[in-house]
Amino acid sequence: MAEQVAAGASRIKIALNASAGPVWDDALLAEVIAEARAAGLPVVAHVEGQGQVARAIAAGVDVLAHAPFSEVLPAALVEQAVTQGQRWISTLAIHAPAERATAIENVRSFSAAGGEVLYGSDLGNGEQPLGLNGAELAALVEAGFDETAVLRSLVGGFGRGRWKRRVTWMPARPATPLDIVDAVSLSVGDLEGAGD
Repeated sequence: MAEQVAAGASRIKIALNASAGPVWDDALLAEVIAEARAAGLPVVAHVEGQGQVARAIAAGVDVLAHAPFSEVLPAALVEQAVTQGQRWISTLAIHAPAERATAIENVRSFSAAGGEVLYGSDLGNGEQPLGLNGAELAALVEAGFDETAVLRSLVGGFGRGRWKRRVTWMPARPATPLDIVDAVSLSVGDLEGAGD
């Protein structure tokens, strides 16, 4: 952890992917999260496999790198995630149909309970279009997001600790949430010194 902090890490990402192999036990998970907290860094988790979302929520993970797609979550667990202020990054469009339907159902429940969903397309993994992904926007609409909710997902915060605020620019007011694909989303840090 000290090496990550010294290198300027803005968040710590962990893998709780029981589908790919062994995962950390609860004690090690708690230790890593405690060290990240002490460093003022949010913890992001890739969570996959039965029961792993419950472990991430119980451990206090700040952000899920992908909306849960391995199982439909019970309402009580969704409510616990919302109460803790956990955020989920969408990445709905990357999945095969069954996992996509599960992720959309979970996002719908999480959002309806007051949870914050951040737009994410998993750009950099596999073949993803540059810029805003129309398929991801369509999946958010399928999860019940209107224009305002889609825009909020583009400019939302990123957990505890150090994170950059984001701004989104659009050439015109979108007629539908799917028209938001023309928007450009940047971090405030990207704009610093742009006029120099």
